[in-house]
Amino acid sequence: MTDAANDKEAVACRSRLARFSADQFVKAGTELHLIGHLIGPDRAQGRSPFGHGNDETIAVSMQLLLSDLLGHVGRIWDHLCGWARQNENGGPILKLSRDMSARFQEWKSKDRLVDLPSP
Repeated sequence: MTDAANDKEAVACRSRLARFSADQFVKAGTELHLIGHLIGPDRAQGRSPFGHGNDETIAVSMQLLLSDLLGHVGRIWDHLCGWARQNENGGPILKLSRDMSARFQEWKSKDRLVDLPSP
């Protein structure tokens, strides 16, 4: 497992995928935001042109999904920090964890969706 984890080609591939994924999520979020404001001839009446009722339902669903996904990101980060605490090379990760922890605490203090049970 150590050899597989340290394989330079695989490490580079994981890094590229992580960066690409983050970029894609930013782009997807921007698109969803724009679509939510622009699509549909019935927007003025609050009706969904897609038969989903009020489009607000879709927006709320997206926020619930985002909040759940952020919770998963937090658990992944906690796992990484657990590794860093037990590894002599974990110092750089632990330094990053201060900023990550502060941002997560800010999010948790402001987002009432964090108290909902997982789906």
